[in-house]
Amino acid sequence: MKTSATDKKETLTQKILLVIILVIAAGLVIVTVTHKKMKRDYHWSRESAVSTSQLTTTAEIKKPDKASIYSLLENVADPEFDIDIVNMGLINEVTVNGDHVKIVMTLTTPNCPYIPELVESVRKAVFTHPGVERADLHIALDPPWDFSKVSPQARKKLLDKFRTGELHHE
Repeated sequence: MKTSATDKKETLTQKILLVIILVIAAGLVIVTVTHKKMKRDYHWSRESAVSTSQLTTTAEIKKPDKASIYSLLENVADPEFDIDIVNMGLINEVTVNGDHVKIVMTLTTPNCPYIPELVESVRKAVFTHPGVERADLHIALDPPWDFSKVSPQARKKLLDKFRTGELHHE
């Protein structure tokens, strides 16, 4: 029985995905063994955030909603993969109560070297919405991130980066 070019291509793609998953899983095992205590809860207020340059009256300010916050978070890229954190599947939950936003996110690995950069980028993104007065970020490591949380568009981008050599996870 002959295999078609499409079957070979699908098999290669599956093997590439398996290698990526195994590399991430191995990293998670190593990190679990050497895990250090990291800060997992962040609380900010507009006063502590970088002030916005726009001057608006209270009547003009629209209250945030989940969709607007997700939209802002799509502007935050994972520094390692250069894909936004929403499509990478790093945002577990967004809740909005008036002017207070709560975000639960995860990391691709618990020992991510980009935690400070990601946290600061999330803070800046959320406070670009003029209606946000307070924001809380919780980094949850359970359930752990896995490749199944990545959107189809981001998967394609990751595979393209892997094929072109742009992505070489160590």
